[in-house]
Amino acid sequence: MSSTYSTNLAIELMGAGEQAGNWGSTTNTNLGTLIEQAISGVVTQAMADADQTITIPSGATGVARNMFIECTGALTAARNLIVPTNKKLYFISNATTGGFAITVKVSGQTGVSVPAAAKIVLVMNSAGTDIVVATNYMAALTLGTPLAVAQGGTGTTTASTGTGGIVLAVSPTLTGTPLAPTAAPGTNTTQIATTAFVTASTGTLGTMSTQNANNVAITGGTISGLSSPLPLASGGTGGTTSTGSGAIVLASGATLASPTLNSPTFGGTPGSSLIFKMSAGGVSASGSTSVDFTSMPSWINIITVTFRNISTVSNDNILVQLGTSSGVTTSGYVSTSIDFDGSGAVTTSSTSGFVFKVNPGSNIINGTMIIAYTGSNAWVNNHTASINTNIMSVGGGTIALGGTLDRVRITTVSGTDAFDAGTLNVLYQ
Repeated sequence: MSSTYSTNLAIELMGAGEQAGNWGSTTNTNLGTLIEQAISGVVTQAMADADQTITIPSGATGVARNMFIECTGALTAARNLIVPTNKKLYFISNATTGGFAITVKVSGQTGVSVPAAAKIVLVMNSAGTDIVVATNYMAALTLGTPLAVAQGGTGTTTASTGTGGIVLAVSPTLTGTPLAPTAAPGTNTTQIATTAFVTASTGTLGTMSTQNANNVAITGGTISGLSSPLPLASGGTGGTTSTGSGAIVLASGATLASPTLNSPTFGGTPGSSLIFKMSAGGVSASGSTSVDFTSMPSWINIITVTFRNISTVSNDNILVQLGTSSGVTTSGYVSTSIDFDGSGAVTTSSTSGFVFKVNPGSNIINGTMIIAYTGSNAWVNNHTASINTNIMSVGGGTIALGGTLDRVRITTVSGTDAFDAGTLNVLYQ
């Protein structure tokens, strides 16, 4: 009768009368090699950065028969260690580098993943189909170092400062809806105050005089009976009287920063009647072919252009042009001007601006041009001026701008004749 082999460890079972003269050698292999591998064998299995299959050969040494298998080598991905379906224990050590897991399993099955640097005890399941963890219960456990929080421990050996619980930090941050016992009303200790305790203690505040606090936040309702005026820092006026009618004046010489005033009056005078100067003392025109006044406010209704001792090099007629943020408008005007002297009247007109007729000869001009807003970006003008001592210039005109006025230009009809004397200014209201 020929030899057979045991089911799990594949140890040779000699048949009756077999292996005469070799019985001792076979027995030594069974006991001294194969059984020793199964009981205390330690072997290194190189993973070679690939899945590896280990076996239990019948009657011969094999990696899978060893009790302790240490997997080594550098991995670039998770790998599998394929084992046979023989029922036995495995002590597996993942000693590979690269930080990847090794799954010990039967081919085509799920098995157990062993993380990098981990050691685990595994066993073939009772059905002989796949590898499972060998243990799931420990009656007691003593560790050399505290079990880390990441592993389900506290990470400390210091006793808890609470009753029946573990405190993991001196100042823990609680999430969710943690519960605590509610102290009795009136409790004044370092005990945690629950929302129920706070509600019971502050549900009825009573009057301000009964509150034991230096600062009490008030929301809603009204406040009366203050012993002194509410200060500015708390949203009050700091005073109990006003110097204005129906309003609070906080200072006799207040400085307002970008205020919006709705029909104000100043000393009984409507604000709309106040006149503002573009230049405090006017702008010298001498040497310029044009003088611009820009950045004018959008609410202007009336503009006054003033001419004081103005003259030009070649005595060219003067133009006043309006403009928007897009630039100065140089067309579309309907404008006429007439000058009168002892010998008669001379008329001129222009579509390039509001024209100001100047008599030929050496001229000194003093006068004003009034430009008024009529709505829809349309403006009208009239002007009156004396030229020297014996000539009068008058005229008027209109223009519809393409947008909101923000500038005025004073120039000449030719655009090249320069002013050689005098001061110009723009007033608005």
